[in-house]
Amino acid sequence: MKNRGVMWVALALCLVTLGLWSLRRQVERLPKESKQEEVVSADDEAAYDEDVARSRAAKVRLTSLDLEPLPTPRATAQVKRLVEVERREGHDADKVRAVGDALLYGTVRSEDRQPIPGATVQLLSPDPEATDPPLRECVTDTSGTYRIEKINGSGMLYCFLARAEGFAPTAGLFFLNQQEREHNVTLERGDELSGRVVDAVTSLPIPRAKVYFPVKNKPSYAVLGTISTSAMGEFRFDHAPKGNVIVTVEADGYMRTEARLRVPTKDAVIPLRAGGAVVRGVTVSRLTRKPEGGAKVLAILEGGSITTTRTDDEGRFELKDLPAGQIKLIGYKGMPGEAVDLTLREREVKEGVELVLPSPLFVSGKVVHAFNGKPLPGIRIYYAGPAGKGSVLSDEQGLFAFETLVVDEYVLEIHEKGFLPLFDRETTGSGERITRKISRNASSDQVRIRLRPVPCIEGKVVRADRNGKVVGPAMWIDVPVTYQQRGNIERVMTRTDSLGQFFINLSSGRRGNAKIIVQRGRSIGAASTRIPTRRPVEIVLRSTRMAGELFLVDQTPLAGVLVTSSYLFPDGVAPEKATRLPGASDFVGNRGDFYLLMPEKDKVELAFHLPDGKTVTKIFDTDALLRRRQIFIYDPISGDILHDVGRQNPRTNPR
Repeated sequence: MKNRGVMWVALALCLVTLGLWSLRRQVERLPKESKQEEVVSADDEAAYDEDVARSRAAKVRLTSLDLEPLPTPRATAQVKRLVEVERREGHDADKVRAVGDALLYGTVRSEDRQPIPGATVQLLSPDPEATDPPLRECVTDTSGTYRIEKINGSGMLYCFLARAEGFAPTAGLFFLNQQEREHNVTLERGDELSGRVVDAVTSLPIPRAKVYFPVKNKPSYAVLGTISTSAMGEFRFDHAPKGNVIVTVEADGYMRTEARLRVPTKDAVIPLRAGGAVVRGVTVSRLTRKPEGGAKVLAILEGGSITTTRTDDEGRFELKDLPAGQIKLIGYKGMPGEAVDLTLREREVKEGVELVLPSPLFVSGKVVHAFNGKPLPGIRIYYAGPAGKGSVLSDEQGLFAFETLVVDEYVLEIHEKGFLPLFDRETTGSGERITRKISRNASSDQVRIRLRPVPCIEGKVVRADRNGKVVGPAMWIDVPVTYQQRGNIERVMTRTDSLGQFFINLSSGRRGNAKIIVQRGRSIGAASTRIPTRRPVEIVLRSTRMAGELFLVDQTPLAGVLVTSSYLFPDGVAPEKATRLPGASDFVGNRGDFYLLMPEKDKVELAFHLPDGKTVTKIFDTDALLRRRQIFIYDPISGDILHDVGRQNPRTNPR
């Protein structure tokens, strides 16, 4: 029995030894990461160790040093391919690119703040020359409210148009880069603008000239309406916007002209000079350098005017009747191509202009930890595409892939709490953006993104009602953050999410200060914090504004004076050493009154830009200015502004 027990023990030892030997062989067969890819510079490790040491010494945890992204359940890399129609130009492509899940809403009111029911609101192509049907259209209800749903809000540019019977229509470029946005519109009752278009030399009338509807600001939009002049060169608009306007006129054989007029007027004369410049050229593919049609060519003229044309099937285009001067040409096909700058002389004909169009590029890559080389799953990578700002998620192995349109470079953006890219020879950029250069004949690119852990500032923005009670988060609003570390001041813009939360990543864990001033509509809020932060920052938006009046010593209102506000940063430093952060501005009204939004419990500097060329600045506590209406008296002899001297002429009715 004893010999049998020894035999069983010996057999068990043999099996254990065999198992360990087999396990070792399997481990040796596992694929190993390239040691070259995991090399970390001594400076990176030193900076990381320094941040950790500072955190422990201060007994404060750097907010994101130990933060890891949540893994995604995807087992394979997420790949986003281009849709064929996205690579085209025209109304069908614009409709596809406009599809999304954003919400745009607001109110259309008259000058006296009354709602306008039955007003038409449209989102159109941003092309000023386009007359295509609207991408989205709705009509305001009895309260003047409109609502446009399922629109692309990923950094898309539209033309926003509003019109109503008896009012002057309004249109302008509209950039939508958030999931929910309120956009209120004021329409004014129009007045008559009529006149004649004549030859600048002979003063003879020019028939069949194309006159665009008057606008307050460039460019002129064809969707607002155009009219052709009569045989006597006459034109008339019944509901033009009042005040100073810009009227664009085109006619065959004459230079495109922009006339500045004032409404109302019935005898305007717009002279046109004969013989505009002509530009002819072709659009070519980035990859093949062969002509490629179906593109749009945009010309930006001196002064900001814009005109466009379409190429034929062979990529040929022609721009006529252009004024002399500097001009920038850009070819569009899904996305903008390479810009070409030209200088035109009067009546010059420039031939052979070549515009390079963007071509598809397939980008694949991997996201890894900068210090240990491990893959980072669940990281969102942003990039620019035909439909605005696109994004993909890295999978469990840190892999991702997408397709976009490029000319010679593209930009990746990583906005992940607690991580910043670590750049090398192949990846350059700053902050959260990585710029990748590519060759003209490249159809694909591979990138390895190395992310290093960093501390961050995080917080939440909430809204308060008139009684000061918090009513909910402030969603999808811009949050400018200014911070200082070791004398270096950085200003970063971030945005709240659907919960009102935000964050910014810091390049290091060094001690410093930060100030955040957020404005939304007629509400404002501010907060200051030290770096590293101990807890999330909370900013409450309140409708707090200063009411002031500005007079000369003889009580004459100083109407038209610009008053601006700025805030001192960092808190507590001497004014001569502080950095000024921009605030609000307002012009003094005819009664001497002005209004400025400003937060509570802060220091503000008011600057009065006076008509004699002087600028007088004064520093105040915001609580003192918000407490009651303030009186300011300007003494031209001393060149100073006296604050709240007597209250001889208070105004209590706001504009």
